[in-house]
Amino acid sequence: MFLGPPGSGKGTYSSYLSVYLDVPHISTGEMLREVVESGSELGKKIDGFLDRGELVSDDIMIEIFKRRILMDDTKNGFVLDGFPRTITQAKMLDEMHESIGCFDYIFSLWTPYDQIIKRALKRAQCDDCGKIYNLKNSPPKIDGVCDICGGKIVDRDDDNEKILHHRLKVYDEITKPLVEYYSDRDSFYTIYSGGPAQEGNDEITGIIGKTPKGES
Repeated sequence: MFLGPPGSGKGTYSSYLSVYLDVPHISTGEMLREVVESGSELGKKIDGFLDRGELVSDDIMIEIFKRRILMDDTKNGFVLDGFPRTITQAKMLDEMHESIGCFDYIFSLWTPYDQIIKRALKRAQCDDCGKIYNLKNSPPKIDGVCDICGGKIVDRDDDNEKILHHRLKVYDEITKPLVEYYSDRDSFYTIYSGGPAQEGNDEITGIIGKTPKGES
């Protein structure tokens, strides 16, 4: 599980660890976008939350998450990115432990907020697969073209300074208490994510101490 404010690197580290451990990366942000793109009534409701930079309600998040972890690819584990976001959701996860097992590792990422805003304003995203790029530090190999799927790289709608400040304020009020909620567990680790991504990846995989599949 990865905790941390928006723009702290949860998606970057989760994606890396998913490949490292050969388990699915479950991103609630991507799942929400898929529902929005479906054009359903639920998608329209979610789109309203996202446009305002607000958290989607607990009941919607819980329903979407439950659907995802019932899929066959989670049987050997998964990397969880962006969920839970509230204490209510965290307590729901605790109640589900009999079916999904306890989390082996909970990583809490932190970066100074001014650095998060500067970094986020340089981000762009593939319009097809959702991969995120930092246009200054880790741009795509071909300008405007995704390295993974060849899709179009576009600016993120939620990465403007006003919405970023609001999202950080919402995080402080609603999601940050999760750090205290989980901090006394043996599986909890704090990771500084303001430096190069590889430094964070190395620290995380060093804590796990697991050899990637296919290597001895």
